[in-house]
Amino acid sequence: MSINTVLGKALDRLFLEVPEASPFAKQKGSGDQLRRYFHATANAEREILFYRDKWWTAEGGTLYAELNCLVPEVQQASHGVAQSLRNPDYSIPFSHFQYALSEQNPKRSWELYSPEDVAAFEQEVRVWLPSIALPWLDQFESRDGVLHFLRTRRQFVTLAEYLASLGDAIGASAAISAWIEGLPRRIENSLSRLASKGVISAADEKFLSKASIQSEDDYRLQVQEWLARRPVSES
Repeated sequence: MSINTVLGKALDRLFLEVPEASPFAKQKGSGDQLRRYFHATANAEREILFYRDKWWTAEGGTLYAELNCLVPEVQQASHGVAQSLRNPDYSIPFSHFQYALSEQNPKRSWELYSPEDVAAFEQEVRVWLPSIALPWLDQFESRDGVLHFLRTRRQFVTLAEYLASLGDAIGASAAISAWIEGLPRRIENSLSRLASKGVISAADEKFLSKASIQSEDDYRLQVQEWLARRPVSES
């Protein structure tokens, strides 16, 4: 029996036996994907993916795990169109949360070359699923959880869009201020998105776009000027 088959059977067994993972259903994978599991709740679409690195051979290699979560409210707030994590339409903009891109030193890879490696992997993932994977996905089940994640990860543009969609104009404005205080560069597309949603004005878009291409000292002075003239309720 090949290591791919042994691994696949081990993962399928885990998703049947680990109670927290049992709602996830196996999906058709492609390419280097070994297994893909999906579960939709009332508030989010969640995916747990296991894929092989490009150097994988018949003898094994490195297996990676990835966690993805799409919150329809955030997708709508960011792009104004629906998207599907289960059957994505890649011609449509995508706004989803990804474990590997948002966590420092995420535990998500295993070197697997023998049946003994697979047995150890199965035991480790039996713990990893309920202790790391599912809690990470569960945080997106509430608006408060999504907002906390966006704030702590300093994803201020998405935070501003999401708060604006929820009717929190003051919170959205505060998120933009926190973003701009960091003197971000290459912000034209983000400014355009925010202006198109009415989160900032066209004048703000123009001013900040020009400020962002200045030297750091000039940029900082212009940002301070912009923040100082904003209404108190917006700063």
